[in-house]
Amino acid sequence: MHLSFIPVVDSFDKHGNGIRKVCASDYWKGKNSYGNMQDAFNKYVNDKGFKLERGESSDRKHLSTEEYKKLTNFEDTQKTLNDITLDLPNVPNIKDVKARFFNRDEQIQKEIIEPKDKLIEQLYADNVKLHKELSKQTHLVNMASKYKEENSYLWNENNKLNKKCSDIEFESSYKIERIDLKFRKELNFFKTRTNQLEKALKEWSEAIQLFAIFICKIVGVPFTDTLI
Repeated sequence: MHLSFIPVVDSFDKHGNGIRKVCASDYWKGKNSYGNMQDAFNKYVNDKGFKLERGESSDRKHLSTEEYKKLTNFEDTQKTLNDITLDLPNVPNIKDVKARFFNRDEQIQKEIIEPKDKLIEQLYADNVKLHKELSKQTHLVNMASKYKEENSYLWNENNKLNKKCSDIEFESSYKIERIDLKFRKELNFFKTRTNQLEKALKEWSEAIQLFAIFICKIVGVPFTDTLI
C-alpha cells in the first residue's frame, strides 16, 4: 500500500482568525516520525476489524561508499570488465546492404504499395459513385416526402370539399322538402277553394234557375234554359 497526504493543520493568521495551513513541522518531529505514523495507521486499521501486519523495524545501518565498494569487491569487478573483449560478427558491405534494401523496397513497392494504391483509387471511384447514387436517392426521398405532404394536403382539402358538398346537399334537400311541403299545402288549399267555389257556383246557378222558374210561373211565360 502506498499512501500520500498533505500535512494540513489548524492555526491562526496574523489577525487572529482561524485558518488551516500546510505545516510539515507539526508532523515530522524527529527521526521516528514515519514509524510513529505507521504505528498509528496500523492500530487504526486493526481497530476497524482488519488484520493488517505491521512491518518490523531493523537495526541495519547505511553503508558509506567506500564500505559498499569493499563489500561488493567493486575494484576487482571493474578490472575484470575492462579486460573482457567482445568478438563482433563480420559487418556486411554497405553496398550489399543498400542493394538488399533497395530490392526489398522495390518489391514492397510492387507487391504491396502499388496494389494498395490501385485498390484505394478503385475504392475512391466506387465511393464517388456511391455518393452520387446516395445523393440521387436522397433527392428522390425528399421528392417523395414532398409529394406525400402535398397528397396529404390535397386529401384533407378534398375531405373538406366533400363535407362542404354534403352540407350543401343536405341543406338543399331540406329547403326543397320545405318548398315542396309549402307548395303541396298551397295546392291543397287552392284545390279546396276551387271545390268550394264550384259548389257555390253550382248552388248559385240552381238558385237562379229556381228563381227564373218562379218568375216565369208568375208571369205565365214558359221556362227555357236560354232565359238564364
